[in-house]
Amino acid sequence: MLGYEETERARRSLERRIKNALIGAFKPMADFDWKWPSKIDRSAIDDIFLFQFIDEGANVILLGPNGTGKSMVAKNLAHQALLRGYTVRFTTASDMLHELASQETDSSLPRRLRRYCHPDLLVIDEVGYLSYDARYADLLFEVVTRRYEQRAIVVTTNKSSLPPSASANGLCSQLCAHCSSSPLFASRDSMPTTDRSTSTTRTRLFDTIFGQTHRAA
Repeated sequence: MLGYEETERARRSLERRIKNALIGAFKPMADFDWKWPSKIDRSAIDDIFLFQFIDEGANVILLGPNGTGKSMVAKNLAHQALLRGYTVRFTTASDMLHELASQETDSSLPRRLRRYCHPDLLVIDEVGYLSYDARYADLLFEVVTRRYEQRAIVVTTNKSSLPPSASANGLCSQLCAHCSSSPLFASRDSMPTTDRSTSTTRTRLFDTIFGQTHRAA
């Protein structure tokens, strides 16, 4: 009887976390076409599926052009994290920022921010696919700052840009200061190369994500 109750509690917990995660439909990694991107760091992909980065409060940036499978990998990461007992929130950058920007009172914004700041893993899909004004950049910076070094973030992005600002500069610094991966995907277009062991790497990574030069201290 005790074993049955524990199993039921675990099942209900998983159902609740899956519902709250808002991952949506996705294809399993078994269907991922590893030959489609012209270049992909498969060992880095395998490494992040060990989920050590969540326990470390580190960030993962899935970087590459459109159509190379970044969102598919991100959704599988989110789902597998749920199965391992973590709490997860999946969102596109535009949905999250539209929701946060629509809060009109001083009390409603903190409540909405908690949706994105409390889960063990936050997955932000399509960062940089649309242009952001200063208000959106500030809100994205607020989310990243509240999670910094405590809770993990997975970001998917292409080579679009954020407007240069103090928030964008800080955002780049905090996302990449504890980042467990460098660019992972490439299409037929060339992608910048990186050396993970140097500070130059971090500058190149900032340039690739945001289209601006935001140097960390």
